Amino acid sequence: MENFRRNWVIVMMLIAINSLFVSGNHAFAEGYIPMLREGRVWEYRGFGGYRDGPDRQPTAVYHYLKLDGCEKLNGESYSRAVLFKTTIAEIHEDRSESILSTEDRDQTLYFLRESEGKVYVLKSEGGQLVDRVDSETDNLSLYDVVVYDWTLEDGDPWRYGEVSGFSADECPKVMYGEPVQVGSDECRVMNFSTMAYVTFIEGIGVLANGSFGDYTFDIPVHLTPWINLDKPGIDSYLTRVYDDGQLVYDAPVDYSNSVVSVGEEADLSEKVFYDLAGRAVAGKLSSGIYIPEGKKIMVR
Repeated sequence: MENFRRNWVIVMMLIAINSLFVSGNHAFAEGYIPMLREGRVWEYRGFGGYRDGPDRQPTAVYHYLKLDGCEKLNGESYSRAVLFKTTIAEIHEDRSESILSTEDRDQTLYFLRESEGKVYVLKSEGGQLVDRVDSETDNLSLYDVVVYDWTLEDGDPWRYGEVSGFSADECPKVMYGEPVQVGSDECRVMNFSTMAYVTFIEGIGVLANGSFGDYTFDIPVHLTPWINLDKPGIDSYLTRVYDDGQLVYDAPVDYSNSVVSVGEEADLSEKVFYDLAGRAVAGKLSSGIYIPEGKKIMVR
């Protein structure tokens, strides 16, 4: 039961992140903010499993990705996405964390290119991500897959990835929210009509369930925690982005310590509650995330 509650909370948090960015249909502006930049670092957090021992303390795993060099293939230039560091942290009872270990790595995850408002990832026959491009690469078996399309407008169907075989009516529809600031850039925010847990930010990519070039639209419905020691995956989420060592994006929802699950037994009568849009809520609270006294809680 506890694992089920945990995964339900994760799904609701993803929806909460999305709701922070949704503001109805939003017409945005001029210019495209590129994602593939040398000097940019993405930090992702996921569940790292439990430590051995009688206390079985849970751990968090942090993966750090960057772009490191380019390779030419079929006349196109592809940026190499590298997982260069992994850190394991112990999660204490008060939800604070302390670092247990840090490992330097040099693992190529995939190759990306961008052109005219779209970002592509390179795949091989069978749909596998390509982690090596050199003189021995079989060029004929490789192809591009769209992972972001910022040429789409409000209401356009999203027809890529796991929903590429759907009809236009079945596909989720693009919904732009209010832009957000990433460093000095004002970046578009893309949401989807039938997938409230999926959000893209122009220039940095998906916020949860993978990394900027490899994500899934699947809802995490497994009953045991998904452990992501090798690389970001299901249940991983973007926590921070850095440009040349300077923080340019910090996640608006802190998964580690900002949300408390509240059951029917909790005494909520004396508090004033606000929803994620900042509106006061009167009467009995329905299921969702609320903010009393500056602390996010979840009512189930």
